[in-house]
Amino acid sequence: LVPVAAAGDTAQLLADQGWRSVRRDRMAAPGYLSTAHSMLFINAHEVQFDLHWHVLNEACWTDADDIFWQGAQSMTFNGTAAKTLCATDHLFHACAHGGRANRVAPFRWVADSAVILRTAAAIDWDRLLFLAEYFQLALRLRHTLGYLRGAIGLAMPDGVLARLANLPV
Repeated sequence: LVPVAAAGDTAQLLADQGWRSVRRDRMAAPGYLSTAHSMLFINAHEVQFDLHWHVLNEACWTDADDIFWQGAQSMTFNGTAAKTLCATDHLFHACAHGGRANRVAPFRWVADSAVILRTAAAIDWDRLLFLAEYFQLALRLRHTLGYLRGAIGLAMPDGVLARLANLPV
């Protein structure tokens, strides 16, 4: 995830490093950055890199990601200072992204969510519920978190699914 203002330069940097995208030319199209949330890049070894400038496909407005940047945590990646979503926002993103309709049912979100739930020091469930309501994804989160709890047996506070059920859809 990069700020919207850095998306074009980041895409160019990836291209300069040998990554390719079949949609790279769309970056220059007027309005593209405000109507799309990401672009897939592939290198010569067929490794995929998903560049996001918005966290959610459903939220591509100008300040949609401010809440995520405000909650971001500092980290170091290969000796470079960077930021990453907090554990709560990572879980929200995994569930929101994984629960989208897709031609090929995604499954990575289940593993990602399990790792987050099992390793995070804490999940701010109030924040997660706020995000579900704010981005109007309560129904999707109800389904994905319900699956994680029911089918996979992952622990979460008892009231979370009930509170999700009471959020407007």
